[in-house]
Amino acid sequence: MANFFLQTTKKSGTATLYVRINRPALGVRQWYVNTEIKVDVVEWTKAQSGAKYLAKYLSTEEGKKVQTLTDIVDGVIKNFFDGIKTVNKGSKDLLCDRIKSVVRLDSDKAEEEVRQRELDAVKAKADEEKNRLYQIWNYFEFFLNGIKDGSIRHGEQKRYTPSSISAWTTFGIHLQGFLEYRHNLTMTFEDIDRTTATAFITYLERKELMKATISQQTNHFRKLCNIAAEDGKNRNGTSLRVWKSHEQKDDEKRAEIVLSDGEIDALYELNLTGHIEQCRDLWILGYFSAQRVSDYSNFTRDNFAINEDGTPVIRLRQQKTQTELEVPILDDRVFELCEKYNYHFPPLKRDAINRGIKAACKMLAESVPTLNQWEVTLLAAKEREKEQWFIETKKRVEAGEKLHGEESKRYKRLREYAIEHDSGDFLYKRDYQGRVIRQRWELVSCHTTRRSMITSLHKSGLFSDREIMSVSGHSTIKSYEKYMKVKKTERATDIFNKFKKAKEIKMKKEA
Repeated sequence: MANFFLQTTKKSGTATLYVRINRPALGVRQWYVNTEIKVDVVEWTKAQSGAKYLAKYLSTEEGKKVQTLTDIVDGVIKNFFDGIKTVNKGSKDLLCDRIKSVVRLDSDKAEEEVRQRELDAVKAKADEEKNRLYQIWNYFEFFLNGIKDGSIRHGEQKRYTPSSISAWTTFGIHLQGFLEYRHNLTMTFEDIDRTTATAFITYLERKELMKATISQQTNHFRKLCNIAAEDGKNRNGTSLRVWKSHEQKDDEKRAEIVLSDGEIDALYELNLTGHIEQCRDLWILGYFSAQRVSDYSNFTRDNFAINEDGTPVIRLRQQKTQTELEVPILDDRVFELCEKYNYHFPPLKRDAINRGIKAACKMLAESVPTLNQWEVTLLAAKEREKEQWFIETKKRVEAGEKLHGEESKRYKRLREYAIEHDSGDFLYKRDYQGRVIRQRWELVSCHTTRRSMITSLHKSGLFSDREIMSVSGHSTIKSYEKYMKVKKTERATDIFNKFKKAKEIKMKKEA
């Protein structure tokens, strides 16, 4: 029922449902059609507030009737578009007439038999489609296509962002793999129980995915079950409760470093040229804005302004969350970079920035020893696969096998990396406990900017958490605190010093 809605200001009584129709391939976008299906305004509104209330509504006489009629309308719409190749000015009116003809209960008796046959045929197709969407994979494909073409939206009719669509696409890869692994592509939402949830997590663990990735995919499965329930395709309450979020421990996370104010200053002053200089400059701009690479890599002149109070700011709508921000410019080096490029910043992608900033930090490490310090970290899935390939290929070479072509080039490249990093039998260096370690300059990425600036603002002691969140765009303390890289020792010392200072002030007053 996701496409059916009320278009009335009434708070009670009855009103008719409208249906939202999108067929981008035919140029149909946001057709709103009155179905003449009458519903109780209070009951309908309550049913849309959550999966539990919708399930309760559908068990009532009105709910059953409305479910039947909306299924019929969906069938009429599907039949209509299946039978045409193009639309014209009269297409919408024709479709409206067809919908009304099968919904009106006071149709002429002469049309009753014809109408009933059409109802039966349409309902049969609607039931077939509905049953198809009770299957998890079929519903996921329907949902993914809908968020891509805009026919399925969320919140206040907001389109899903590109990053959200990308995340759902990735989940689809894991979901399909899991269903194929279970030899059950026809699994329905009714089949989901605690055993299913555990099996999904076990499947992801066998793929050696990081805990954070497993948690993300589990959350997506939970969301899919909820969305399907709200859409009337999932009536299994158990499927909404079996997904448990996993809170990551520190030793389950990849190392996430921040650069100190001194390291930032040294990086800014580092004499660079060409592509690496551009990467460094864009990275520095990202640092002072405290934004994600998807935002700071797209800054233009329009993002820089003076607000009504005379404060220089960076205005933006965040790509990931669509949050509108006004970030105060706290450092004159932002203006220097704007003048340097005349606001036409280098059009660099994420991977290019990552490679460039690592190269810059490696050069800086020659004069800033802290960037050579070793940090314990974890390997990403692709890195584990790469290392496993290197180890197996190394054994083949040592056994006398000769490599050829691209395989030979790849092995040579990885072997040089292993030798340069003194990694022993591995591709990536280990410490005495067998943990993967990397120098700090290797861990710098395009996202280190955001963590570094948020941490710097926090450590300054000048701003409250809420003030910093107004700059970063975080909506919850929990998500914001994940970006602060403050050690327990630093927190304890900070609390001790504040207490000591307050005590000294109190003693002076008493004296």
